[in-house]
Amino acid sequence: MSPDGVVTASLRLRAGEKALMESPVKWTGKCILEINSGSNLAKIQMGDIIPFAYRSSPENPLQTVAVWGPLYFHVPARTKSFDIWIQSDATREGAHAIVRDPAGRIVREEDGDFDARTRIHVDTGQGQDGSEWSVEITKPKGKGLVLDDVSLELGINLPPFLSPNGSSFLPPAGKREGNRYQHNS
Repeated sequence: MSPDGVVTASLRLRAGEKALMESPVKWTGKCILEINSGSNLAKIQMGDIIPFAYRSSPENPLQTVAVWGPLYFHVPARTKSFDIWIQSDATREGAHAIVRDPAGRIVREEDGDFDARTRIHVDTGQGQDGSEWSVEITKPKGKGLVLDDVSLELGINLPPFLSPNGSSFLPPAGKREGNRYQHNS
């Protein structure tokens, strides 16, 4: 979709099919790629030349069935703490979540069977706000757990975008209203 919401390309695929989709770009700025598979069957490969981000919020968590990351997110200036939420769909499905600060140091690590929506709370240190942090999901270490159907949400005071491109990712336009981040996309 173009920034004004006009569909510029559309494609239907069955499970297991692969395709290349292209769209003419006649604008500057952001566009939207919406994947509506009905479940977590879709995988996007954009390459390193196009900066992009996945949307992840309480209303639209990012769901995975495999290892991924690091994915980078922006912590706005003056943010003293933030939350990341994780949940698995079924018993024995779990994950190992790693949160790193802007210097790449591990600040939180959680492992388990996240049957209930679980909060990972992070306090930001001095000078760590206004920066890119990262989160990674790997296979759970717990005996008998498998990584499958895990969803991850960025908390309400963070822009709802996770990018694999790290330093090339520019934080989206937006503003804070109270403790909630309001983005312009």
